[in-house]
Amino acid sequence: MTLLKYSLAGALCALTATAVFAHDDERYQDKVIKTFSANTNTQLQIDNTNGKVGIEGWNKDEVQITATIYTKNEAGRERVEVLVAQNGDTIDIDTHLEKQSGWSNNNYAQVDYVIYVPKYIELDDVKLKNGSLAIKDVTGEINASLKNGNMTATGLAANTRVMSKNGSVKLSYADNLQALKNVNVDSKNGSITVYLPDSVNATINATSTNGSISNGFGLPVDKSRSNRKKLSGELGTGDANIKLLSKNGSIRIKSL
Repeated sequence: MTLLKYSLAGALCALTATAVFAHDDERYQDKVIKTFSANTNTQLQIDNTNGKVGIEGWNKDEVQITATIYTKNEAGRERVEVLVAQNGDTIDIDTHLEKQSGWSNNNYAQVDYVIYVPKYIELDDVKLKNGSLAIKDVTGEINASLKNGNMTATGLAANTRVMSKNGSVKLSYADNLQALKNVNVDSKNGSITVYLPDSVNATINATSTNGSISNGFGLPVDKSRSNRKKLSGELGTGDANIKLLSKNGSIRIKSL
């Protein structure tokens, strides 16, 4: 992801930022709100180190980003920079935390994002290190990776790729899946749950090394190896390819 500081040049952008700190007996809070215009070619990229991210689709051709910054005190706030740029059809969001040697009360920092996007937008590259990801009503393609945190997404309708190290993954797909060609979910330590409509046309391959596999479509599960379970089968015409892999966690494929 290219890290670019926020600029008005070449982008239609409205900006609102609060510079007043609120103290809740434990931490300071600051909020930044930025709005960009969008079209059917717009892609969104996010890189967040500490904090949760919520993304919801709406019926507007714009992206509204609200970043809430939490730090121990005002000195800690000065270490946090929310970098946002619109470069052509790509909106890039990055949280930059200035590194310090040793330990002090200023080291604590968390940035939570609430982002409203056009439903058709493509979430091209969403990276979270420590924090959960929630997506609702985004019908464009999704590419996400999480290190420590759970992911929940509903109303999906297009290609999906998720890499998760420590956390569960729950995906729910809408009825209209003409654009769906590939779903790839790879979880190292966490369960995978996928909800599909009864009308889905997909070829499903699922493997769990140390966990169970179940499904609501009557597909057989190979349990011939004590520590590894496999499921392979077709639903409908088998058009879309769905691949689910969990090393230490169960896999559930459910009907909506």
